[in-house]
Amino acid sequence: MIDEGPSPEDIERFNRETVRCPECGAEMYDDLPQCPRCRAWLDDRGRSGVKRWQQWAIAIVAALVLLGLLLRAAF
Repeated sequence: MIDEGPSPEDIERFNRETVRCPECGAEMYDDLPQCPRCRAWLDDRGRSGVKRWQQWAIAIVAALVLLGLLLRAAF
């Protein structure tokens, strides 16, 4: 049997709307939890849930905790 085209499931899965990231303005699919360009996390309404400075603060704290654990294990 020859496949005549996309199934209704395929159409539903690939028929997505795009929106603009509120942080950097990149065009992205509306169901993504995070912007692929600037990595801003988005909530259900498409607004940024975590600001960029908060992302950096979390990353720095996590790096410091990891560094502390590594130094403790070394000594």
